[in-house]
Amino acid sequence: MIERPYEKECNLDRLNLEIIAVGLPVYPSTGARFYGCTSAQYPTYWLTKVLLFDDITQAETDKVDAVVAAHIPLPLPVVEPPADTDGKPYVRNEVRPLGLGAYFSSAGDDPTLGIGKGTRIDWNFADSEMTYTTLQNGDKQKIFDLSFNEEVCIRGGYLAYMNSIDECMIDMGVVCPAGQYYLNSSGVPTLATVDVWVSRYVNQFDMDGSNPGIYIDGGTASDKIPTNYKLRFQITTEPDDVQSRGHVAMMLYRRHTVTLPS
Repeated sequence: MIERPYEKECNLDRLNLEIIAVGLPVYPSTGARFYGCTSAQYPTYWLTKVLLFDDITQAETDKVDAVVAAHIPLPLPVVEPPADTDGKPYVRNEVRPLGLGAYFSSAGDDPTLGIGKGTRIDWNFADSEMTYTTLQNGDKQKIFDLSFNEEVCIRGGYLAYMNSIDECMIDMGVVCPAGQYYLNSSGVPTLATVDVWVSRYVNQFDMDGSNPGIYIDGGTASDKIPTNYKLRFQITTEPDDVQSRGHVAMMLYRRHTVTLPS
């Protein structure tokens, strides 16, 4: 880490939001380049330390300098929860995060083509042209890594499979790709040298025979998945499987459901 000290009083909550606003995510946002800041009062001045990852660019450092220079250390306003005319607070009895809507899809996003135009989640081991990985024990494994153009939450999904043999299974969760940061078991930001599972929502779910559609409900929304992470679906089956096939439709919460023309 690089410590960048400023002799200036700062309201850290406001400063963090101001840094986010110029495109530098603040720790503990998963995968953030900007780590965070601390502040202490000395006899004649305030010392605010901004902690940065070693690989921060000069342009990003310049942004931090400009934000701190323009910063006014006012506390953030206290926003009272919405209430009716009698002063009773409104209660939301739902798991949908505020500002996000439900979205069903069998595909991720594409950074160029737009929302819903990315990788599709369907497999067919009877198709000789389908690519897959052969594991050390001989098992076949098909991986679908979905990316999104904005942060999303996953609630659940529909799984359909046909002609699946015994020991054909699916895993699903969030992966930090190699070259990105994640929080290790001690809560320290760590650079991933290989893909690292940071959350696993479905583990070795057996698909035996055929099922036209089963809904797997998480009961609530997951944490927001950062845009630099991947939502991974992993199908593993036996070496002699030449018949299993299936697909997945996800239920997500997100802010946008289409890419509008400019």
